[in-house]
Amino acid sequence: MSRFIIAHQLDEWVVTFAGERFAAFTSREEAEAVALVSAESLARSGQAASVLIVPDGLNSLEGSPPMEASPSSV
Repeated sequence: MSRFIIAHQLDEWVVTFAGERFAAFTSREEAEAVALVSAESLARSGQAASVLIVPDGLNSLEGSPPMEASPSSV
């Protein structure tokens, strides 16, 4: 499954894909919109895709589970 990860880092929202920085935005809403559109595009081509939102940054993954959204649920 392909996964877009949105994480808050310093004063920006960073979207990563396949372990690489994909894009950065000043708002969470912008980052979510781009990640969801990109995931939907992959899903239309037959690839499983998801979006993982980590509001407290990637270092917080060891704590409580982050929110995850699939394109079909948004």
